[in-house]
Amino acid sequence: MATPEQIALWRQQLAEAEAAYHEARMSGSVNRIRHGDKEVQTGRVSLSELAGYIAELRGKLAEAGVNVGGGRGKARRVVF
Repeated sequence: MATPEQIALWRQQLAEAEAAYHEARMSGSVNRIRHGDKEVQTGRVSLSELAGYIAELRGKLAEAGVNVGGGRGKARRVVF
């Protein structure tokens, strides 16, 4: 079971990875990506690799029972 510290770290990493993905889509490059205590600076990054990393973090959070959004959510039936 994931600890609260691990969950907080994964949430932070997910936010950073999503921001890097957005930046890469807009400018075609990523300057810096941090993973835990490691930091990598790069001029270009593969969007598919970054998307895979985002999916990996979302998977870890989902396994820990954390709702990370990113979808439209459940459909709800309205009854009158």
